[in-house]
Amino acid sequence: MYRSLIDFHEWEKWSPWEDPEVEMSRDYGGPDSGVGASYTWLVLPNKGSGMMRIDDAHEHDRGRVHVEFRKPQAMTFDIDFTLTDRDGRTDVEWSLAGKHSLLTRAAGATGLLDKGIGKELDRGLNNLKTVVENGS
Repeated sequence: MYRSLIDFHEWEKWSPWEDPEVEMSRDYGGPDSGVGASYTWLVLPNKGSGMMRIDDAHEHDRGRVHVEFRKPQAMTFDIDFTLTDRDGRTDVEWSLAGKHSLLTRAAGATGLLDKGIGKELDRGLNNLKTVVENGS
C-alpha cells in the first residue's frame, strides 16, 4: 500500500481526482517515487491544472504530499498520510492542512469544505483499498 501512496504513477489507479472520462495530460518529474517525485496535470481543454509533490516519506508508515490546484480555483494544501498495521491489515489515515482563502473559509464555516474535500478523500481511500486488495 505504501508504494501506491509515494509513486504518482500509481495514483491513476485510485486517486479521487482521476476520471477516465476526462481528457488529462500528465507530466512526472524528479525521482520515480518518494521525496522529490512530482506530478503536474492539465485537464483539457485547459479547464484545470495543478501540481503535487512528495515532500516527506517514511518507509512504510507515513508521508506528506504537497498539492497545488492552479485552475480553476487556486488552492494549496498538504495531505499527510499515516499507515498503521492492525491485526494483519493496514489502516490509512489522511489529513489535510493549508491556508484558507476567503472562499475556503466560508466553505469551512458552512461545512461545505468537509463535505466536498472529505468526500473526495473518502472516495480515494475506498479506491486505494480496492486496488490494493485486488493487486491491480
